Amino acid sequence: MTTKAQKHIAIVSSMFAGAGLAIMIRLNATLGEHIGILESSFLVHLVGTIFALFILNRKLNKNFLTNLKKPPKYLFIAGFFGVTMVLMGNYVVPKLGLALTISILVCCGLTFSTIADHIGVFGLKQFKVTGKRIIGLLLVIMGVLLIFWG
Repeated sequence: MTTKAQKHIAIVSSMFAGAGLAIMIRLNATLGEHIGILESSFLVHLVGTIFALFILNRKLNKNFLTNLKKPPKYLFIAGFFGVTMVLMGNYVVPKLGLALTISILVCCGLTFSTIADHIGVFGLKQFKVTGKRIIGLLLVIMGVLLIFWG
């Protein structure tokens, strides 16, 4: 069970991750303008892989490869989405700007997430759609439109 303190920590962590996402997308797009969209995506994923290996070097053990057999194979498609997100950001940010790109990303992410929570996709706990959630989504859509028209 999640405690109130754990929820607060998760909220603050999400806020930092959101700011980090915006910074990452802007840096990736700028790098893409300098060296190419695909090359930039490759480079940032290579650097990310090296960084992850550096962090995990003491956690990786002889069971790592064996443990890769345990989760359902469809879970590994997340890597595809990571590369695709960077490629799309590299392409879109110079054309739409960071604010509109992120607002569209958040809006679509929230819409899909609300549906996924309601259904309980991938075996996750269900969080039913409520009137308040729908109002929240409508406000986010209105926010995207205001940023677009602004």
